[in-house]
Amino acid sequence: MLILEVRIADEDPGIRGDSNSAQLVCGVAKNRLQSSVDGNLYVGDIENDRIVKISPDLKMTTLVQDKDKLIWPDSYSIANGFLYISCSQIKFMPWFNNGSDLTLFPYQLYRLKLQEDPLPIRG
Repeated sequence: MLILEVRIADEDPGIRGDSNSAQLVCGVAKNRLQSSVDGNLYVGDIENDRIVKISPDLKMTTLVQDKDKLIWPDSYSIANGFLYISCSQIKFMPWFNNGSDLTLFPYQLYRLKLQEDPLPIRG
């Protein structure tokens, strides 16, 4: 069973931890997670433009990091051995940029090949 300490914080959401353990810090949005039947948790770290995998033993691994493409990754799906990632670009919205909309169109959907071939947990 995967157990993470979950706190609500006044800071931006993201992952904190070292190579042996992880602490999940949730802010406004709680949909930045995707789990698989093998117990892995996939998390978007919006502060560091990356996707992180947290294994059942709480080992945290960066799967991909790209400041130019992973612009506020916030929704995921697992299918056919891939993690699909959409990026909402919220940090480019007018309220973060003195009224200027810096959104890059079209919005992008990325897929990342996973090492294992997990099936999503259905609830």
